[in-house]
Amino acid sequence: MKKILWLFFVCVCVAAALTVNVSAAESELVTSKDEGTVAVDSAYGSSKRQALMAANAQVENGTAPDHITYFAEGAKYRTVEDGYYTIAVSETGMCFNVDSDGANSDYEGIRITVWETTDDITQRFRIVMNDDSTYSIYAACSHGGFNRAVGYNPKTDNVGLYSTSSPYVSTFYIKNSDDGNTKYIVLSTDETKCLAFSYDHFCGTEVDLVPIDTEGMYCSWEFSTWGNNTSGAGETAMYPADLLLVTQGPFDIYSHQNQNAADIQTAKGASVFAPFTCKVVEINEACGNTVWLQSLSKVRYADGSYDYMTVLFMHDNDISDIYVGEVLLQGQYFYEQGTAGYALGSHVHIACYKGEYNPATMHINNGEDTTPVNIWDAFFLPEGIPVRDDYGFSWVYKSAN
Repeated sequence: MKKILWLFFVCVCVAAALTVNVSAAESELVTSKDEGTVAVDSAYGSSKRQALMAANAQVENGTAPDHITYFAEGAKYRTVEDGYYTIAVSETGMCFNVDSDGANSDYEGIRITVWETTDDITQRFRIVMNDDSTYSIYAACSHGGFNRAVGYNPKTDNVGLYSTSSPYVSTFYIKNSDDGNTKYIVLSTDETKCLAFSYDHFCGTEVDLVPIDTEGMYCSWEFSTWGNNTSGAGETAMYPADLLLVTQGPFDIYSHQNQNAADIQTAKGASVFAPFTCKVVEINEACGNTVWLQSLSKVRYADGSYDYMTVLFMHDNDISDIYVGEVLLQGQYFYEQGTAGYALGSHVHIACYKGEYNPATMHINNGEDTTPVNIWDAFFLPEGIPVRDDYGFSWVYKSAN
């Protein structure tokens, strides 16, 4: 009997503790809503997904600020969405890159430098928010991609690329400038210091870690997402994989008899990404985990047309992290090749539609061809993309920057 009473007492205490914790979280939720900020702290949990959903909810209901504040009561806030970026200073025509001598190395410790902004695909960096609200900056140009990240070695005073297991890999806060157009890349372990380079700039100038607003140093940067058209005429629709390998084309006798669609495969371990800035408009888990994306605005097609685009993706084995209404930036990985639904081998099925999403016509296996846009007429290929099999299509190449 004593044991039963003891267990009951423990359960009551645990329940009371949980109640206190919930109340504390609710209180923090109220006090953390400073004007002009979108919190990603414990008010919504530490998960990036939870934080993004909370921010998206504020955008949807009109309560989000025009610009996200960086510092507020010691908390950090999302200033850059996950995705591929060119990190540049417009006044100089220079952007983040890696030392030119690293082409034949494993990039371990290679310096981060600035080079003239060109069509070189190695200028892209993958920026990802961590669960503690810091950012990691991965080098798309490094061997293995996510295996190398920007870091700082205090022994050599070197800002460079290091293995993700290295003690020198750093995380950063990305702070909005006063005008909101440029940003500081601030070391998370010492927020008085940021990444910068000298006014006496030239190709190959090393990026250093210096106190913020150091005289004679450029400390602020512009972040532009990969593939964006800076002419103001909309984004360019880009092929959504880092490898061109088509395994089945439109109207093939195997499984595309009535479909203007294509099956593609990606490099081992790689994902496909959003071909333009878009929103998830429909999900059908019962039909091969199909996901439909629609561009947020009109985009440039490879055939020269200019319109909204809707794209269907199929066969990812797990889409539990994707939800209707989610906004994806161009170049943001979101979907894996798989075998969900009718698929004997791991791949991604893609179909392209012109115009905004129409649930009445933009579906597969509906007995007629309702996807008049060929995949090669929809997507540009970035220059330098590895080609395993272009399937004989007339692809159009375009700079990725």
